[in-house]
Amino acid sequence: MTETFKVWVRSVLTLMFRRECLICHRELRGFEKNLCTHCVADLPLSYTWCSDKSEADLGFYGRAYVEKVTALLIYRGKFKELLYQLKYKGNVSIGIMLGEMLGSRLFLQQGPAESSASPKKYLVVPVPLHWRKRMKRGYNQSAVLAKGVIKNLRERGIEARLCQGLLRRRNFTQTQTVKDRLSRWQNVQRAFTINPRRLRRLQEPLHFILVDDVLTTGATLDACANLLLKNCRCTVTIATAAFVP
Repeated sequence: MTETFKVWVRSVLTLMFRRECLICHRELRGFEKNLCTHCVADLPLSYTWCSDKSEADLGFYGRAYVEKVTALLIYRGKFKELLYQLKYKGNVSIGIMLGEMLGSRLFLQQGPAESSASPKKYLVVPVPLHWRKRMKRGYNQSAVLAKGVIKNLRERGIEARLCQGLLRRRNFTQTQTVKDRLSRWQNVQRAFTINPRRLRRLQEPLHFILVDDVLTTGATLDACANLLLKNCRCTVTIATAAFVP
């Protein structure tokens, strides 16, 4: 195949399968995925990983006792499109990308002791969807994020594995999007249950990373974290792709 023909083939493929940035719709370069370099630089990072007393952490004071709350982005403006693409448009690749970016911000404040003789082994638990909603969507967006988180942690030498089926959503709750704080809390009370058979297979003490897409009031994550804390000897860290201040 001549060089001229190769150039022609690449040009045709580019025209047929134009790749655009999800935010600004610029044409993506070969090394760019989902977002162009400009939009990656403009991401509204939350920097919740820089402090143990971030606004996200303070939101859980007096509720479930969690080790740390880390959110990747502030949920605002045009960047809401990223979560919309993941949740409703089947864009799994953006979920993996956000999950990897989120994973890279976890446990940055740990000291040398964490990498000593007995490092923690993390179980990454995605917030479950009701089976009806999962069938309709085809996947659980939190599980997609969790896979990205695990990929990054393993690359950093932190042992982590996916733990699905431990938490179950037994009630088909209405969407939380338009509800106020009290309504959200009432909507998820007794919505989740724990699988005792799955739990018995796990060796305590357990270290969970609870993953969800967006942290708003924290009602869903609070319910899930409390369920884990009440049923086993464990620690819980919360990780979300976005945070609504």
